Amino acid sequence: MCIRDRYNYLRTEAESRKGKTMGILDKLFGTRSEREVKRLLPTVDKIEALSDEYAALSDEALRAKTEEFKARYQSGETLDDLLPEAFAAVREAAVRAIFAAKGRPADNPLIVHVPAPEDADPLCHISPAARALMERFCPGPLTLLMPKKPCVPDVVNAGLPSVAVRIPSHPVAQRVLRACGVPVAAPSANTSGKPSPTTALHVYHDLKGKLPLILDGGECQVGLESTVVDMTSDIPTVLRPGGITPEMLLEVLPEVRVADSVLRPLREGERALSPGMRYRHYAPGGELTLVKGSQENVRALCLRMYREAVAAGRSARILAFEEHLPDYAGAQALSIGSLEKPETVAHKLFNVLRQMDEEGVEALTCEVLPAEGMSSGWEARRFSMSSRILSRIASGSAGVRRTVAAVTRRPVPSSALWR
Repeated sequence: MCIRDRYNYLRTEAESRKGKTMGILDKLFGTRSEREVKRLLPTVDKIEALSDEYAALSDEALRAKTEEFKARYQSGETLDDLLPEAFAAVREAAVRAIFAAKGRPADNPLIVHVPAPEDADPLCHISPAARALMERFCPGPLTLLMPKKPCVPDVVNAGLPSVAVRIPSHPVAQRVLRACGVPVAAPSANTSGKPSPTTALHVYHDLKGKLPLILDGGECQVGLESTVVDMTSDIPTVLRPGGITPEMLLEVLPEVRVADSVLRPLREGERALSPGMRYRHYAPGGELTLVKGSQENVRALCLRMYREAVAAGRSARILAFEEHLPDYAGAQALSIGSLEKPETVAHKLFNVLRQMDEEGVEALTCEVLPAEGMSSGWEARRFSMSSRILSRIASGSAGVRRTVAAVTRRPVPSSALWR
């Protein structure tokens, strides 16, 4: 590029940034003052980011706040006083847009993502135990609930005194966070109640028309949620199981508690301290029945339920481990992964559940991982897919015992401690 072309490029770029700054000042405060624009040029990057966010939002509360800002500016308040409030108002509107796009209830707090442990310091008070967990497991599938600082708006964490912070390991997520330069509140990119997305295509099918951009970082390697640990209590407490197990946490901490709410729905009036505690997750559209027991009995029951559904005119599928597919010859059976690689089952299962939703399948029977191959995250989440899930225990010729909402009946003491 020659000197003249470089000069013209820089001049055009400067005019564009000047115009964007003037545009947002006009929208928020009703002024297009050249003097104010020149004075604010040192903060132009922040104002440009504010402009981009504002343009993407259609929030009634933000519009009302904008009218208030304009009136206050006209009455003599300076932009130096008003801009911090404007930044906060736009940020809060951006967070509300997340809830709107997902159809997510406002009392379900979000996780705030940062690229490194030191970036969490402005957000929360970090205990020595929390720092030890960060050093061991971050970046990675661990979310820590810690006492928040005033800069975290209530809309992010449902008005709680704590905030959930995670440091993701994916290189694309890391690059996005570092490019943003600010903490990013971000849940899973799916409609609330739908199976978690493991590909960009899943996100498109769920949220098309609701997002200005989908960034494809490739398929999820595991597909499970992060483990959420409450670090605000005397004993660190697992609020949501995931890729980091209590046994792994005990390699760092002397004691870990598992909240009894992990394996049951929240009671009436009980507050959700963590994302994923109150509302159902991974819910397929059809009725899903989990079948456990000896493989011979599981096979017999899955086939029987499949044939009963087909005879009743319902579309049906059997979800089985790769090694067991030959047992279901003559039935429509799909693989949910290999018993030799249990860590991949969640990812495969979520893909299959989405496929079943797209095909409108009404009745699903699914094999269950044996206990020795099951992480605590998968064990809990297999029971939280939907209030309509049934758990059947295949017990041979003695008949079938059936329990509804099996998660509420698991014999787990409410104060179970891991030592």
